[in-house]
Amino acid sequence: MSSLLRSETGTDRAFLRYFASAFGFFLWFPALAVPAGPMSLQVVDLLAVASWPLLITQLPKTGPRSFTVICLSLFSALVAFQGETSAMILAYYFLFLTPFLLMVSHIIMRDFARMAFVKSFAFGGAVSCVLFLAQIVVGADLLDFRNNTNFSLPPQHGRGFALFPEVSTFATHVIYLLAVLIVAWRSGVIRKFFPYGRTVSLIIIALICLALSKSSSVLVILPAVLLLAYLKGRRLTYKGLLGVLLACGILVIALQLYYSEFYLQRAEGSAMRSIGLRLVTMKTGLSVIENGEIFGVGLGNNEAVTYRSYEVARHMGFPLILLPKGINSFVVARIFEEGWMAILFFGMAAIYLLGAIRSKCEDPWLRCLVALAFASFLVSLLVTGYRGIYMNWFWIAAAPAIVDCVKLRRRGVVQRG
Repeated sequence: MSSLLRSETGTDRAFLRYFASAFGFFLWFPALAVPAGPMSLQVVDLLAVASWPLLITQLPKTGPRSFTVICLSLFSALVAFQGETSAMILAYYFLFLTPFLLMVSHIIMRDFARMAFVKSFAFGGAVSCVLFLAQIVVGADLLDFRNNTNFSLPPQHGRGFALFPEVSTFATHVIYLLAVLIVAWRSGVIRKFFPYGRTVSLIIIALICLALSKSSSVLVILPAVLLLAYLKGRRLTYKGLLGVLLACGILVIALQLYYSEFYLQRAEGSAMRSIGLRLVTMKTGLSVIENGEIFGVGLGNNEAVTYRSYEVARHMGFPLILLPKGINSFVVARIFEEGWMAILFFGMAAIYLLGAIRSKCEDPWLRCLVALAFASFLVSLLVTGYRGIYMNWFWIAAAPAIVDCVKLRRRGVVQRG
């Protein structure tokens, strides 16, 4: 593995840098589609397919841990395969999501690619935040450019969403952005990271966007992500420990203000019902474990949650006004469809994520990606169920690749650029 990394050509490095930058930027625009015959493809779909030739030549250089997890993910989907509907989803996994996962692994394994990805991801986040604020000021209906019919694209009256299917997916991506920015700010290399603007200014803009989003993700995901990002940004000293205590106090006050000033109206209305429905779908999805359905309900049969959820909701004492059409958790949705094989590779990826969080590395870009992987894990588990949102998949490849990278760095193999 180490000799393969050292033998990489300049052309390969250039292409990998370009792909890293493109992926980082266009992850922010999933609801913007490019017509492709009978299908609508987001830009990242096109990038994934275009990256196949490079990835095939780079396949022997894939980190062994990330390669194992990616193969297990594909095998899990293959075992759960059944019928015409699942054939399309299986093809989607192989043609689009597999190259994305492999690309994430290769980006993380190389310093120059990590830097390119983090910078372009932050830039894409800045552009998305500006569009979101414009929608708030001008009106979302006038600046609604969403055309990717693979998503439901519900109307978001009085709220912004940038180029995401709905406001909740925008909010989760802003949390990803904050995770990266906090690590950059704490690491003391702000100008090296983001020469096009001050990181602190972008942090403030991101926080404003989150407040205006009125999303439940701010209460569910943000505290844990900010705490980890703060700790990964720099080694914790006694002074840093005081900073943690101060930051926790400020965060508690800020969340209370957010709840009372921005979220309370939603909490008294649709938000509590949305949270309750989310819990119902997740409990329904995990019912395959209790029922002994080893291979789940079958790939692509996520809609089976609709008729199963009624009984679960009745046992929970939760009145259903409308039956859910899917599971509001990407992780639980795959367990529901694929059964114990999904639990196996998710469990393996989670163990590697824990190892990545505990790892000690001086490279600030790698620490940014640790925080990003942790945030991706929480969001894919607790918030978002879309399989077409690529950041739901990010942690599956990122966590083992980070462990692979740390192991190589300890052996003195560093890929610079």
